[in-house]
Amino acid sequence: MSENEVKKKVFISYSWTSDEHVAKVISLAQYLVYNGVDAIIDKWDLEVGNDKYKFMEKMVNDDSVDKVLMILDSGYKEKANQRAGGVGVETQIISSTLYDNNEKNKFLPISFEKDNEGKPYLPTFVANRLYLDLTGEGIDYSTGLEQLLRTIYQFPDQKKPKLGKRPEFLTNETLNPFQFSYKANEIEAATSTNPSRINNLVKIFLDMLIDESEEYLVKESQENIQNEIIGKINELLEVRHAYIKVLESILQSSKKSFSYVIYFSEDFNNKIDELQKKPLGLYEYQVESNEFLLHELFLITVSKLIKFEEWNLLKELVTYKYEYRRLGTNYSFIYFRPYLSELEKYKASDGGQVPSVSGKLIKDRTKSKRELMEIVDSDLFLHYVSKFDKSGTILQDSWFPEMYTNFEYGYKMKVISKMKSKKYVDQLLPIFETDFNTLVNYVEKEPRLQGFQNLNTNFGMPGIPLFKQSIKANNIGEFD
Repeated sequence: MSENEVKKKVFISYSWTSDEHVAKVISLAQYLVYNGVDAIIDKWDLEVGNDKYKFMEKMVNDDSVDKVLMILDSGYKEKANQRAGGVGVETQIISSTLYDNNEKNKFLPISFEKDNEGKPYLPTFVANRLYLDLTGEGIDYSTGLEQLLRTIYQFPDQKKPKLGKRPEFLTNETLNPFQFSYKANEIEAATSTNPSRINNLVKIFLDMLIDESEEYLVKESQENIQNEIIGKINELLEVRHAYIKVLESILQSSKKSFSYVIYFSEDFNNKIDELQKKPLGLYEYQVESNEFLLHELFLITVSKLIKFEEWNLLKELVTYKYEYRRLGTNYSFIYFRPYLSELEKYKASDGGQVPSVSGKLIKDRTKSKRELMEIVDSDLFLHYVSKFDKSGTILQDSWFPEMYTNFEYGYKMKVISKMKSKKYVDQLLPIFETDFNTLVNYVEKEPRLQGFQNLNTNFGMPGIPLFKQSIKANNIGEFD
């Protein structure tokens, strides 16, 4: 025990109902001692010849005792209610202390036994008090022990958060993120309480994201346009968090709802196009926050599907032929990666320039390096999938992976390097919409790609990492 650690002491009040019950109480006392709690119990601390009633009274009223644990079973309840035996004496002392001295938090009822109706044996004087349940077995009993230690040491598993600031949306013309968080929490809760509701709740959530898209628009500005765009993107951070929670709930409990995610990408993209065509007098840059959000959410979706190896759902997402109202039907996903021309004019405060402002914003919004690399992987994966058609022909019009600048030298994409397994390759081929030989041939002939062009005379970026950087063509499917 460190010098700064406060020692905890408890007194255990119980009934000698049976030898088995006493043994269980002793076992609990031992557990507490092993975990740094000085447990006082008559079996250990009451010597022969001592007055047991004075001992009990002293322990109950001792200021050095942090908690009095009342071990409740049928014998304890009977003796307490009848004021019989040692428990009866303790009951009189405890009840007097409870009601006269107002030390209510000192006394902790612990249920060790339940009646035939599954109810704990609560004496009358504590019938309305909260109690800890140690009647279970296995994990339930372990959970009860953990809760007991947390109560004694005053380290609850649920803490009231610090009081925050008044939401800005109450006084400013900013997006209200609460509605998205609320719906996401509702969907997450339904995964365990009512899974049948998830399908409808997901549809409502995704429709709400689209319906509120006018709130994502950047205000018209004559100067500092890039700052206006970035400010609006930052307001959408809570939307990002809520979407991830909903997506993970879908993958956990309601995969049939995933079709709504596919339609969402299509409908959101067309909604952005509709906003531009509306007689609102919008400049193109005013929808760049919407376009950024769609791009980010699509990347996140792919990263989660790869992480949890949901290959069938990933195939549905990337092989679906999307409708783009300004182009027509039967188009690939590549148009969900827009070039945000106004945002990309932004220069960092230090006067430097980044290859992709959009990519940097996506990076800055990740919570960990692991999450970042999952998104980098998904960005490159989409590039590889879109780079050649079913015949293996190299396509010029493909998904540009702006996140690749975060791809560490020598780093191998896990999803690609696993393709040494033939079984693993067979799972991915439908996503590439090709056969084994065509894929191997493509990797063998994969051309070097330029990637970002030089942005100025002092700045340049390496080319996009090749597929063969993660696995060589002759290693694909080499193992059964």
